[in-house]
Amino acid sequence: MLLYSRIKGVPPREEIPMVEGIMKEVHLLNERHVQISALPLGMRRRLSIGISLVSNPRVVFLDEPTTGLDPETRR
Repeated sequence: MLLYSRIKGVPPREEIPMVEGIMKEVHLLNERHVQISALPLGMRRRLSIGISLVSNPRVVFLDEPTTGLDPETRR
């Protein structure tokens, strides 16, 4: 997510707080040091949703974002 925040032009001093806030929202804060390839499919979906939220976009278009997520995460 840090890479995407840099690509999207988030100021350097706001990168860490923004990424940690998004990771908390998508329930990935505890898995922040796990390699993506080691994450289950549902957590990878959450990561994709989190990446789309980097830099606080006005509109986000997601195609079937809850496919593969557990019922609690869908809500």
